[in-house]
Amino acid sequence: AGAVSSFYSDYDHLPFDFPDGDWVGTTEGKSGLIAILTASGSPDAKVRNPKSINYLDGFKQTKMIPSGKIVDGIDYETDPLQPAIYDPWGQPFIVIMDTNLDGVIVDPLKSRSILEVRGRKALVYSIGPPNADGTPNTDESKFLMSWR
Repeated sequence: AGAVSSFYSDYDHLPFDFPDGDWVGTTEGKSGLIAILTASGSPDAKVRNPKSINYLDGFKQTKMIPSGKIVDGIDYETDPLQPAIYDPWGQPFIVIMDTNLDGVIVDPLKSRSILEVRGRKALVYSIGPPNADGTPNTDESKFLMSWR
């Protein structure tokens, strides 16, 4: 979330233009968000970030756990043109950006019954650790959020 805010401060626009609503995506490589924020080798990333500022400089590198899963940090190696960020459990983070620039992002948590978050350019969260049986966590009280 801080990297997106810094990007906006430098360029006066967000990494993506989506004027009809707020952009919702992840930190997986295919979204292109991390490529833009790190000014990776992707041609589109260089167009969106022409000063080639790495807004995620110093972010720790991922590690591979014995199961072969990549976890906990930024992955530049799997696809150098489309880096990705994973939480400690190997899941990408979910990102919502105020791309329509109305100053409001709707809180994505269903348990909070449509609250608005104001004054932020982006919200970032992880669904947290999986359940004991290995299924994805759906208990929103265990989500890790940038805005709380």
